[in-house]
Amino acid sequence: MYRRILLLIVCCFCLNVGASYAQTTYDYRYWVMLTDKNDSPFSINEPTAFLSDRAIERRSNQNIPIIEQDLPVNPSYIQNLNTWKEGINVVYTTKWFNAAVIEFSDDSTKQMLQGILDLDFVQDTVLLRKLVKESGKKESSSSISRDKLATDVLEEEEVLELSDAFLDLHNGRDLHNNGYKGDGIVIAVMDTGYPNLPDLPGLQQLFANSQIMGTKDFPHLDGDVYDGEEYHHGTRVLSIMAGDVSGEYLGAAPHATYLLLKTENVDLEQRSEEINWIAAAEYADSAGADILTTSLGYSNFDYPEYNYTQEEMDGNTAWITKGADIAASKGMFVLNSAGNSGNNSWGTITAPADGDSVFTVGGIKLDSTYWTSSSPGPSADGQVKPEVAALGLDVDYIKEDGTFDTGGGTSFAVPIIAGLSACLWQSNPELSAWELRELIIESSSQFENPNDLLGYGIPDFAKAFFLSSGTNLSIDALKETNLQAYLAQDHIHLTSEERGQLSYYLFNQSGQLLQKGTEEIYQNNTQIPLNTQDLKQGVYLLHLKLNGERRVVKFNK
Repeated sequence: MYRRILLLIVCCFCLNVGASYAQTTYDYRYWVMLTDKNDSPFSINEPTAFLSDRAIERRSNQNIPIIEQDLPVNPSYIQNLNTWKEGINVVYTTKWFNAAVIEFSDDSTKQMLQGILDLDFVQDTVLLRKLVKESGKKESSSSISRDKLATDVLEEEEVLELSDAFLDLHNGRDLHNNGYKGDGIVIAVMDTGYPNLPDLPGLQQLFANSQIMGTKDFPHLDGDVYDGEEYHHGTRVLSIMAGDVSGEYLGAAPHATYLLLKTENVDLEQRSEEINWIAAAEYADSAGADILTTSLGYSNFDYPEYNYTQEEMDGNTAWITKGADIAASKGMFVLNSAGNSGNNSWGTITAPADGDSVFTVGGIKLDSTYWTSSSPGPSADGQVKPEVAALGLDVDYIKEDGTFDTGGGTSFAVPIIAGLSACLWQSNPELSAWELRELIIESSSQFENPNDLLGYGIPDFAKAFFLSSGTNLSIDALKETNLQAYLAQDHIHLTSEERGQLSYYLFNQSGQLLQKGTEEIYQNNTQIPLNTQDLKQGVYLLHLKLNGERRVVKFNK
């Protein structure tokens, strides 16, 4: 029942307003850039015609206006393209770029293109795909083919140890123990497909609990993302976020809602996959996704003349990077893997990880040191890349046959951060996507001194939660504490029914430790001798620990 959920009738209008997708194999695929959106039946004053309530609410909450860029492509232009000449098929449209993706199999390509360009509503065309003539599957040059996925199945004890590792390494368990497991957050996963997902132990709860918002296959619009013939990469990535096997395995955001989008065609590597991703991001935006996470990257293609160079990883050149930055401008938190080129000749990040609004995740080992296969930064225009690093080696996942395994790759690092970001956002839904991003950066291990290997370092989601909410983060979260504190003129006044040794730490909003100390508590009311007179105006966090209980008090001066 949950396998093909229709999100919005309008989403289909935005993405595929031409004829139904044909089974014909076409020789050419082009992106047709249109001149304008004049005389459109859509209006920014009536956004419910093309955006879901969730998408509109996301923009409203983050003070993001609805603009002409959000309007679907003019359907009359698409109708004209479809009927202009027999043999042209409009696959889908991309409203952010005001363009249509078309296919045809005409031997007279130049004449066909010139005829299209002569149409008064067409501005330009961009070649996306030429049919790969070689028989059999062609090895992909994307980051997924460079992932080093281990094949040895672990013993159960090892699975338990490693499963705990990626949560504990980033202090994500504190969020889980306080009831934040991603409830109410929609994560759009852009990947290769999700074979056998409805039948896998540890992931069936997604269907039982209606946690699959919808699915769509963009390389083959009539395709099934659960098809067992598809590459397994997406299933494994998803399991790191959503897996839940009682007593054995817990993903980073097991209660989040997921939108499963296939954008990668594993049989080839051509620029059409970049546009698949853009169309999927538009779809996710219209549906109301909060987070976009992608474990793919693009630099080299089947036809070398379309390759990108290292210098073009500048945040402004690759089509997918431009699309990812637009996606972030709509209030979604956009994450991407750095890639696994640390040890090869490419040696740097791949698109869209170079985007200035893309949150790029590199890889570390269990001992918190750099994993040498993780692609380093910076971007060609000097941005700090990756932004952060997560466990990228010895990561547990659920295989497409339902067994557990361990593997590596920044493909596995990014879903850890995406999932824990969903938990953090659930804890403070008033945050904007950019504020969420900055909290994670400020919580990271080398925030003050970023480098090209780990960026700002290893995120500490407990610290990010401290900075965000000032809420009690005790591991024993159900246990009440009687600690209360408030700011007096030159000290902190503490009330507690307990006695014992109190440890205290005063942080500013950036997470900088200003003062610390210990105090023996003998009576109900006591004073903590902190120097508060010299504090500047702003928000402060007082971290208290008494008899094993922790409390964070947030106050303003």
